[in-house]
Amino acid sequence: MKKVLSLICCTALILTFAACKKQPASDTQQTVPSTTVTTEPVTQPTETTAEKQEWDIVAPPPVSVALPIQNETFKDVSGNVLLNYNTSYIVLSMSEQEIADRITLEFLNRIDETVGDKDTILASAKKAFSGSGNWNPYQYTVTYEPKRVDNGVISLLGCDVRYLGAHIDKVYNSVNYSATTGHNLSLLNIINGDDKIDELSELVIDVLTRLKDELCLYEDFEKTVNSHFSDGVNDAWFFSENGLCFFFSPYDIAPYSSGVVVAEIPYEKLLGIIRDDFYPPEQANTPGIIAAKEYDENTVDTFSKYTELTIHKDGKKFLLYTDKYVSNINITIGSRTSNNMLIDQYCIFAQSGLAQGEAIAVTADIDADHCLQITYRSGDKMIHSDIVYDAATGEISIMETE
Repeated sequence: MKKVLSLICCTALILTFAACKKQPASDTQQTVPSTTVTTEPVTQPTETTAEKQEWDIVAPPPVSVALPIQNETFKDVSGNVLLNYNTSYIVLSMSEQEIADRITLEFLNRIDETVGDKDTILASAKKAFSGSGNWNPYQYTVTYEPKRVDNGVISLLGCDVRYLGAHIDKVYNSVNYSATTGHNLSLLNIINGDDKIDELSELVIDVLTRLKDELCLYEDFEKTVNSHFSDGVNDAWFFSENGLCFFFSPYDIAPYSSGVVVAEIPYEKLLGIIRDDFYPPEQANTPGIIAAKEYDENTVDTFSKYTELTIHKDGKKFLLYTDKYVSNINITIGSRTSNNMLIDQYCIFAQSGLAQGEAIAVTADIDADHCLQITYRSGDKMIHSDIVYDAATGEISIMETE
């Protein structure tokens, strides 16, 4: 029998309860989420009829985060769409269930706080709807993508997008958790004293000065940067694999066309500024390559444990595995246009690492209309690949793109 951590059951119950609290009124209709993601860390039994392999690489237990998007469509009594409301929810897998539960609850509460804004926007849409054929439904989207996921921290970058009939507004935010306590991290939690705030501000200005012309930064951008650090409560930051990032939403220090502006300070420049326990953990120096093969019960039984990731419940099921060790795994979904351009890309899953004897069991659509990409670190190299399905042969392969 498979042993599935009860965290997933707990998460499912929490999500069901949240959905029950927020049932739409009689003039709304809630749609089924277009993307369904579940992750299930599975430990294989010690006794099995399949032949077990001996693995010589010991790695820390992986931490994985899935951030699927739940969609709600609100209509009037005549069936006209008034508002599309999209939010991320979180499915988290880690060895300490209590910590995972704490992070999950905090994140769900954060999403729940957007309901008031949603109700206000829906009321505005009802008032603005004229019944004409030129009506464009209002849009409200609150989504998050993983930026760093490991045994030390979980950093997510969020984007709040609103279309209220005139133009699109985007505001970015972030949330950072300690993977050892589950608590939300402030900037003051990660630095070696309040006096380091000024050093961080100078480093950010130095990075942005080099990008000033490329990003069309405003002439007075330094003043805005300093104001973000003036009280030591700057919450517009996140950890990446390579450094500490500070970000600015459109219009903060640059025009809308520049998008979100990110200043990344490499970890080597942060020595003495941030606490030692917030640097990325050292990785096993045994670079591997991720491969894919079709899922079957006999094959999966050769792995000691695996994570179950369901993106499309009716999709094709396959295994991702490695010969040695890889880290910083990200799976991105997207679509292709008629001229093969990638659009609507969204990082839906991140895992800290994958070692020999471990696998990720993925269920997803892989066809001409759906694109599935995976990036990961192998030693000192970052690998970017497409996950490809050959309908003629039935084979699934990993094709490196860069």
